[in-house]
Amino acid sequence: MASVAEVYSQIIMAKFLSDNALNSELEKIFDQAHSKIVIVSPYIRLHDRFGSTILTKVNNPRLQVIIVFGKNEDDLTKSFRYEDFLFFQQFPNIQIRYERRLHAKYYANETSAIITSMNLYEFSNNSNIEIGIKSRIKIGRSKLAGLLSKLFDLGDEFDFNAWQYLKKVIDQSDLLFEKVPQYENSAGRLKRKYLKSTIKIDSLTAIFNDKNQSEDQFYKPFVNDYNPPFGFCIRCKLSIIYDPYRPYCKDCYSVWSSYENRSYIEKCCHRCGNEAETTMAKPQDKACWQEWQDTMPRTM
Repeated sequence: MASVAEVYSQIIMAKFLSDNALNSELEKIFDQAHSKIVIVSPYIRLHDRFGSTILTKVNNPRLQVIIVFGKNEDDLTKSFRYEDFLFFQQFPNIQIRYERRLHAKYYANETSAIITSMNLYEFSNNSNIEIGIKSRIKIGRSKLAGLLSKLFDLGDEFDFNAWQYLKKVIDQSDLLFEKVPQYENSAGRLKRKYLKSTIKIDSLTAIFNDKNQSEDQFYKPFVNDYNPPFGFCIRCKLSIIYDPYRPYCKDCYSVWSSYENRSYIEKCCHRCGNEAETTMAKPQDKACWQEWQDTMPRTM
């Protein structure tokens, strides 16, 4: 028979997490999910580690995935990128929602949850100092657990209150994408056969299409008589069209535009490719910048 201490640990267990332990426990949340994955994060840019774990669930239509992201009301693609939309779109039972005021970060499956400072964002996972609290509720595993819960008011108050609040946030958020599984009609069967999934709501595709078209316009070559045809991306040094107003390749621009810090220091000169501290505001080293200024047409 289990001791009182053992039963207590089954009722509620909160665990402080930081650094690698936080990433590890978050991976477990995804790995151990059977019927539900909840992701609440203002910014979403999947780390390969989490993407690989979540992808193992892609053929389970009885697993419901709920995603809520936020921020960047004028451009949602800064908070949730197209590649991750395509990734999650594969899942047969999924909702993707948007809440413009969202700042909270919460990750859960049907038995565990993590409240944390960490966005589901590759940069946060790799670079930031992040902390979190993981809770696991196991009430009802035994009669003694239920009795102790009533006697000492242990209950599932912490996890229950967190989930009730987050559920309200989820319910009040804007549903932008929903894919629903369909099953065969089979009266009397305990487990119905999965047939297919149907997209019920999709506002995200149009949003991403509009964004991609505007980026294509942004990256149309801007070449005139005063500019040489090729330069370098100031972040990854990829050869690109030389245009001091557009000094990033498309991929690096997508990352930069999440923050839009025009003073963020990059690695090389947009014109010559030499190592230099450059920025979006001033993407060339001193010599190239002066030469570019000298070739610019003068206005009267």
